Amino acid sequence: MFLKRKKWTKRTTYKKGVAGADSDIDLLVDSRLRGLRFVGLMEEVRSTVDKDVDLLDLWDKLRKLG
Repeated sequence: MFLKRKKWTKRTTYKKGVAGADSDIDLLVDSRLRGLRFVGLMEEVRSTVDKDVDLLDLWDKLRKLG
């Protein structure tokens, strides 16, 4: 499954340059995807990088503040 992404932002241990072999990847994304489509994006990223991935959708968080 390939989903179009608008923005990707690396954060935490990878950005700081201190990631170890067992470090997960934390990403802040602006995908505007919800439900199973968002889970599909997370699974696609996880299988591509072969690491655990935590995704936080910026749009979803801003919408709740709105």
